[in-house]
Amino acid sequence: MSLLSRRVIIGVLITGIIASTSTLIPLFFYLDKTEDRQDLAYASAQALAVEQQLTHYEQIAQQFASRSQIRQRLALYLDQQLALAQVQQETAARLAHAVDFIPTLVGVIRIAANGTEIARVAGESGTTSLLKQVNLSQLNLHRTDYINLSGHIYISVVAPIISLNNEIIGHDVLLFDQTEIIDILEHLNKFDATTEFSLLHLTRKVELHFSLTPIATAASTEFNANVRELINSEAVTVAHALVGQQPQLHSGVFHNLHHRHFYIPLSESNWGLWVTQPETSLREELLVELLWVSGIIFLIVAIGAYLLKLYMRPIIQQQQLQQQQLQALNRQLQLAGMVFEKTHEAIVITDVDLRIKRANQAFLNLLNLSSKEIKQHSLSDFIDSNKVSLRLTETVRKHLQQQDGWQGEIWYRTAKGEPIAALQTITAVRNQERTVTQLIHIFNDVTADQLAVENIKQQALTDPLTGLPNRAAINHQITVLLHNAPTHLAVLFLDLDKFKPINDTYGHDVGDQLLRCIGPRIKAQLRHHDVVARIGGDEFVIVLNALTEPKDAEAIAQKLVLALQQPFVLEQHTVTVGASVGIALYPQHGEYYETLLNKADNAMYRAKESGRNRYCVAE
Repeated sequence: MSLLSRRVIIGVLITGIIASTSTLIPLFFYLDKTEDRQDLAYASAQALAVEQQLTHYEQIAQQFASRSQIRQRLALYLDQQLALAQVQQETAARLAHAVDFIPTLVGVIRIAANGTEIARVAGESGTTSLLKQVNLSQLNLHRTDYINLSGHIYISVVAPIISLNNEIIGHDVLLFDQTEIIDILEHLNKFDATTEFSLLHLTRKVELHFSLTPIATAASTEFNANVRELINSEAVTVAHALVGQQPQLHSGVFHNLHHRHFYIPLSESNWGLWVTQPETSLREELLVELLWVSGIIFLIVAIGAYLLKLYMRPIIQQQQLQQQQLQALNRQLQLAGMVFEKTHEAIVITDVDLRIKRANQAFLNLLNLSSKEIKQHSLSDFIDSNKVSLRLTETVRKHLQQQDGWQGEIWYRTAKGEPIAALQTITAVRNQERTVTQLIHIFNDVTADQLAVENIKQQALTDPLTGLPNRAAINHQITVLLHNAPTHLAVLFLDLDKFKPINDTYGHDVGDQLLRCIGPRIKAQLRHHDVVARIGGDEFVIVLNALTEPKDAEAIAQKLVLALQQPFVLEQHTVTVGASVGIALYPQHGEYYETLLNKADNAMYRAKESGRNRYCVAE
């Protein structure tokens, strides 16, 4: 082989080595870093879920501590107004009823501010004998902690009991099994079965190690979980170097093996999630592949390098896209959760039958409900049936089926029975089969606006001087009554006698006082379903509905004439008037309101011409 040929071959080999190395080495480091970032994101999601579960436990403890009746009994005991035995008996009974609703609750211990134990009640996940092992000196009355009972770890959550004077009069300590924490770590575990999880308290140098041992079953892989308490463990020592507010990644030797460690601090707590994972074989696999590809590239340098580059490009782009999508999804979920809870607009999520699945604080405030009470209700329980018709309900359902949304005004009643008008937007959420599974309701309280509109309507139909219905109101009511085809109905036209002299003698103020007194006296002679209105000056119209006999109208008219002859005692004067009444009967004298009113008016004038203070029936 000539020197030139050897140089060409050597040059090709060197070119192949350089090409393969320049391609695979950056790829190796990039994939290694990408895996680290993805695993850190998974660990952060697990830490967030654990933190939310601990927050849920704290909310349960606050609900126990805020139970008003036994809180008041504790305050009476501390004021020496109630015996210790009595408050212990009543508190234990109340707490025993409450713990039945929380499956993972081991027990609750109530302690008075003076250090006296008030109650110790076992839950579904605990026993009385187990709870008796708890020494009060073991309990942390300041923050969420844990307690070791016979080698078994339980989560302890404390809530202060606040009196009406805003003083701490005791504490409720709730013990929870670690089952739900382990379930979170199992179901959110995106790592392999060799990954280990711990909760670290760096200040106290304590590690709670969660051992998830895989058990193969016929259907799936389950985990046998237990928790161990370790003091000054190797994990605590390593984590001290990673203290900070942001998730941290550390690689090193742990238990004499190479591991990757993720430490994610829990907000507002000295605890953090510690995830330990053995180094994967990715690096070794890439190195082996690098050697093989380098050997192949010695033979087909250009083609091998080019094909490798083309082959790996979609993989890299796909990983970048997946990472970006995951980060974007996390941001959207966090933002959506924050908006849902913090917005001033009331928002509630229901199923298609309006059973409430989730509601934000603004909705609870709008209907004067607690988060515990809302779970017992459907949204339809609060709809004001007097103002929301079945026809409107059906219209809303059709809109949601056809257009996936509806907006309009619906009246509700709060837990206290107060009416609320809501400008409501409803959006339907469908699954992949296009079936509506949930409804999102957004409420804007427009009660003040609606009450103002109703007030304006009421003023438009009310005589401002007497407070009686005016001409427009009585016209509408008579039209409605006639539309329903009553058997007997009478329209009475009443005009006061000798009212003008009173106005001329005493002035219009006295005349107005007299007119305000006329309405109550007329109503006193009528039945509860009869209507009286002032249509102008000293003229009044009375509608007698559902008469048994037409003669009943004459009897009522005579009562009105006699009642209005009685003196009226005003502020500074006593005056006397009379009344002339005209009667028109339905259907004898007409079938329309205008006809009946005109005939009643004519009959009234005949009564005046006949000497006043009497009634006349229309001809």
